[in-house]
Amino acid sequence: MDDWKTPPPSYRPGEQPTGWRRKWPVVTLFSAVGVILLGIAIAWTYTVHFRKFPPDRADPAALAWPLPEGPSVVVLPISAVTSTDRDILLAERYGDDLIELFSRVPGLFVISPETSSRFGGGQFRIKSTAEQLGVRYLVTGNLSRSGGTQYRVLLKVIDAFSGEPEWVKDFDIDPEHLFEVSAKALLRMLDAMDVDLEEGGLAALRALAPTQSKAWIAYAEAVAYRVVDDRQSMANSLARLKQAHEADVQWAAPAREIAWTYLNAALRDWTSPEMPGREDLAREGLRYADALIGRDPRDPFGPARKAALLEVIHGDTEETLGLLREAARLGPNVFAIQWDYAQALIRADRRGDALPVMKRALRVHPRHPVALTQALAELEFAAGDPEVAFASLASVIKIRPAAEDPRLMHIYLLATLNRQADAEAAAREFLSLHPDFSFAAWSELQSRRGRPVREEWRETLLRIGIPG
Repeated sequence: MDDWKTPPPSYRPGEQPTGWRRKWPVVTLFSAVGVILLGIAIAWTYTVHFRKFPPDRADPAALAWPLPEGPSVVVLPISAVTSTDRDILLAERYGDDLIELFSRVPGLFVISPETSSRFGGGQFRIKSTAEQLGVRYLVTGNLSRSGGTQYRVLLKVIDAFSGEPEWVKDFDIDPEHLFEVSAKALLRMLDAMDVDLEEGGLAALRALAPTQSKAWIAYAEAVAYRVVDDRQSMANSLARLKQAHEADVQWAAPAREIAWTYLNAALRDWTSPEMPGREDLAREGLRYADALIGRDPRDPFGPARKAALLEVIHGDTEETLGLLREAARLGPNVFAIQWDYAQALIRADRRGDALPVMKRALRVHPRHPVALTQALAELEFAAGDPEVAFASLASVIKIRPAAEDPRLMHIYLLATLNRQADAEAAAREFLSLHPDFSFAAWSELQSRRGRPVREEWRETLLRIGIPG
């Protein structure tokens, strides 16, 4: 009865297998070979693909600049998914606000907007961006319509060394309260970058935001749409800034820009019946600079604006130098402040003190014009470090091999160090590139462009063989 439970043997012992049973060893062999070949094909394809499309992550050994000791970040421009002028304006303003907030965090190294703004368009590679700028973290995001009048803000913190996001979040919010997103996201973004705030630090940063949406909108429009060289445009911008200033009496940012607007007008002699002299314009700007310092004593632009306005009235003084020193202390991540302080120290004949300040300025603005590297080389030479100066100058000539200014400076420095043969060889190479060059014509062109005429170079260059 139970015979059905035990299946009969498929073939008797000693009987040769037939059909597929006879072929299964061959099938197994070919299957094994096929699996091996498939594995080899996959490995080869992956290797070729890996070489052609390597992972998008930065190599710490390939950074163009030494990595700062503390956390370092670049805030890339926030892109607007829609192309309306208002959406682009809000995205740009929001990105600038993020940079300002990060710049005020103690111990955090932040790339200046002068450099980060060059990465617009929303397209970037993690590897090349981080390696060019010498930073570990990238903050990126976009602004889009989420339906009706609502906006959606997407923010992301990327660890460039892993190529992976450390934090991602999106927010749906009314456009008039867009500035509030920064306060909501700030602590999370800092946590993703391993930044610890001191007690009360987060509250102090959140206090930088406006409390009135109409003030934020007026400020954004005034800054974004002004044309610095156009008097009427600047007058319109000033009116909008004053509206923002009056709409939010505790917010410091409008006072900062109003003070700068009066400074710009004073430097351009844009006087009027109400303010008939440059000093009148400067004194009006000083009122707002003092208001800025009163509203936000930790804003580095307060003492910086005051120093520039006092310079219009009194020229360089110990007071202006002291104000710039304080501004540089408060704003280590602000390129313009660090650069202006370095220039003030040079004018005070304190080149040794100016050198680290200028290096800091160029570090937070790594994609600076090569002319600034040439200025660094000149300062390095004056501070008694000629070999470093030659290295800086060589980097300028590498980028602009036919440029007259750096090559003339190279010849001058060689001659100053009594390296006569090297200076003469450099002069011959220069004249092969510029056979019709004359120092007088070059000086006249420099003067028209508002650049240094370099009369102190004349005698030395003529002695080496440069035509006068």
